[in-house]
Amino acid sequence: MADIGKMFRQILVDARDCNYQRILWCSPDNNVVAYRLLTLAYNTTCALHLANKVIKQLAHDQGIQAKEKRQQVSQLLESSGFHLRKWVPNDSELLEDCPSEKHERAIEFPLAEAAQLKDLGLFCDPESVAFHFKVTPPSVKTPTKSIVLSLIAKLYDSMGCLTPVMLVAMLLMQELWLPKLDWDKKLPNDLQILWSDYHNTLEKLESLKVPRLTGQLPENLNYELHGFAYASSKAYSTSVYLNILSGDLNNYHISLLKAESKVVPLKYLLIPRLE
Repeated sequence: MADIGKMFRQILVDARDCNYQRILWCSPDNNVVAYRLLTLAYNTTCALHLANKVIKQLAHDQGIQAKEKRQQVSQLLESSGFHLRKWVPNDSELLEDCPSEKHERAIEFPLAEAAQLKDLGLFCDPESVAFHFKVTPPSVKTPTKSIVLSLIAKLYDSMGCLTPVMLVAMLLMQELWLPKLDWDKKLPNDLQILWSDYHNTLEKLESLKVPRLTGQLPENLNYELHGFAYASSKAYSTSVYLNILSGDLNNYHISLLKAESKVVPLKYLLIPRLE
């Protein structure tokens, strides 16, 4: 894993499209000047798609020069102005000749026992290629609607690894909205019990590790995508798994790729409709 420094600014926009990237700038003498942005602009709907498209096109055009070595990948991307930094390998040998002052390592080796790397809200163990979660919910003597919603909002799960846990939180949020409680008013006893039971179990998530290595992908293996979906009167969810089978079909490796869940809206919907 690595980060591309100033990625969007390395991508030139077609001259015919630059007129759609205009900004107004007020000069020191209070004159308004119109500028055209010649490189990819942040926060535009297409920015992320175009940036990834450039990477894929670069690999297609010059990928034959980059096999598996870090140096080859670095040189390949540097040829188009993409400077890789914040390197994170799962093997210390990959960074033996990588000066930290040039490539800005994100983590140093040898790894300490408690070494943690945070990326996209998740903690990663680079040696075992596994994600884990750090949850330290503060003690709350008087839970209110505002406090509960604030604590739930701090739970981040981009891939759906915590879908069963997050779904309980979303159902609890819906329960908080139904009585139309004031933001800073103490919760009723029944909701306090629900929140207390949920709150006291969150720390157990720190013992959970989710492997993200989906397995080796040689050509002689078979791949299957398995999708599951379920709907009830309270919530509906779906998950997708990758199943990698060996030639004799007796050896397999299964990985969770993605999971999603939502609570059923207050407006009643039939189960077939939710499905």
